Amino acid sequence: MEKKSPSISVSESEFIDLLQAARQGDREAILKLIQYFEKDISHLVRFIRLPKEDAQQSIITEMIELFKNKNLDEQ
Repeated sequence: MEKKSPSISVSESEFIDLLQAARQGDREAILKLIQYFEKDISHLVRFIRLPKEDAQQSIITEMIELFKNKNLDEQ
């Protein structure tokens, strides 16, 4: 069985810093945010009627687009 890396924990200010960096295109920040939500993604995948890998990829793709959305603050 494949071992998964544990989700990372960050403070609220660190999360905001990661989100701001991700919005500027920082790939490392995007990866850390995806790791932060890894458990949530794994849980949500169980409710999507797609193969597990496809569902994970769809969620991650949408998350990346949200992270990069600079207009999100204005809504």
